[in-house]
Amino acid sequence: MIMRDWRNRKPPTSCPYCHSWGPSPQTLCGGCHNWRSNHEMGQCTGCGRTVPIFKGDRYRGYCRLCRHQARLEAGDYHTPLMPYLQALSGHHQLFLANMDRALSVMRPHGNRRGQPRSKPAAVRLTLPEDEQLELFEPPARDFTRFRTKEHAEYTAPWVLYTTQIAARLSEARGWSAEVTQRTRRGLVILMSSYPGFGRLRRSEVMPLHARQLPVERVCDVLEEIGLLIDDRAAALDLWLDRALSGLASGIRSDVLIWINELRHGTPRRRPRQERTIHAAVPYVRPLLEHWSQSYDHLREVTKDDLHESIKPLTGTPRRHTILALRSLFGCLKRRKVIFRNPAARLRPGGTLDRARVPLDQAELDLAIKRAGTPTHRIILVLAAIHALRRKAICLLTLEDVDLANRRMTVNDHTRPLDHVTARAIQEYLDYRRQRWPNTANPHLLITQQTAHETQPVSLFWVGKHFRGLPATLERLRVDRHLDEALANGADPLHLAIVFGMSDTTAVRYATAARRIMEESASRLGGELEA
Repeated sequence: MIMRDWRNRKPPTSCPYCHSWGPSPQTLCGGCHNWRSNHEMGQCTGCGRTVPIFKGDRYRGYCRLCRHQARLEAGDYHTPLMPYLQALSGHHQLFLANMDRALSVMRPHGNRRGQPRSKPAAVRLTLPEDEQLELFEPPARDFTRFRTKEHAEYTAPWVLYTTQIAARLSEARGWSAEVTQRTRRGLVILMSSYPGFGRLRRSEVMPLHARQLPVERVCDVLEEIGLLIDDRAAALDLWLDRALSGLASGIRSDVLIWINELRHGTPRRRPRQERTIHAAVPYVRPLLEHWSQSYDHLREVTKDDLHESIKPLTGTPRRHTILALRSLFGCLKRRKVIFRNPAARLRPGGTLDRARVPLDQAELDLAIKRAGTPTHRIILVLAAIHALRRKAICLLTLEDVDLANRRMTVNDHTRPLDHVTARAIQEYLDYRRQRWPNTANPHLLITQQTAHETQPVSLFWVGKHFRGLPATLERLRVDRHLDEALANGADPLHLAIVFGMSDTTAVRYATAARRIMEESASRLGGELEA
């Protein structure tokens, strides 16, 4: 039996609803047939005919023919159609049935007459240099009641300007069409009621999350033109409020003086990283809580109190607690908050050499088994074969990897690529190209969030793939150093050349390798004697 196309069963006719010309198995074309089943009959606002009209809030009161004409006037499928629907003059361009979307794909850079589409005139707006200062903080604007049909101003200068900036950022950073369209929608909501002066707070933009709009991309556009004020509280401040909540007010103020010096530095001291504060505060917090029960200020703490507090501590906790106390009381003495420094003669002792032992084969097999995606595998080979730290993995860029010459550059140190690493990188690049084909992020590893930015991935994201396993990224890196040292006679010079490490670090790993070899030799000798 020969199956014939349904288009050949009936001569082409004109659809009574949209007037499109073409073959159809029914009285209506396919588009109007579905339109009639989903919408109600009524009088169209544009053409005045009694046909099925749009019943939603977006294009309420207009028929399918008017919507098609407005889309032709707009030129693409991403521009809001309401301004074009309101400007219809009653004349419509006839079209072929089921061909409107196909023709738009065939002519992506031209209008319906095949001519180059005219670009809208570039709009350049700047904020006034002299701004009126605010006497009080105005309440945040409520965008939950925003209605596109009633409140959208598509021809407003600031709406046109911000959408142009969004288009430029979209092309530069490789945003997808969906992200670009939703960003434009968020900008229309924000800038339709913008008075033309003042800056927007990030807290005012955050309610766009409820509309499923990309707040981060909208903030990127506003930050590009200097229209955004980031009024979010710093994460470190929120963490400090929780960490110092149980202290006496005087002791808390003394500790904040020390923390502010660590964060911002002084003319003679460089500012420290936030992770230094995160590491130092937990060591002194139990002591500060104990002193808060008896004292109101740290100037009342004596040298005997310090010795009594650190007496139960041993090993690494004792060393780090003494270092944090010396830093705390030294800062207060320099600021003349205390009269004498009770921690001046505390000595933390030498650096403890941690025992470095290689991983068992079962632990390595479990880590390899867990790496089931291209992202997991590339992180595994970078840590287990090239002994890269998490920060080095995050900062690795596409320019650092040369697959053609089998070379990779890490911290200005070029190393050869083995077959396993090259295959893992090639597999990940294929996965990255397939999932984010238009991304402009120069880093090798990207996520769904950083694919639309130029920032590297976070340290937490890199480490979470092997969290909970005995073979963490840090242990994989240490195991690789020990394996190289054991294979080449514990030569520190060889380790420094291969991994680009410092001389002191190379000596420590060589010493650990010699100790492992001596223990293995003594254990083997004991077995032979037995």
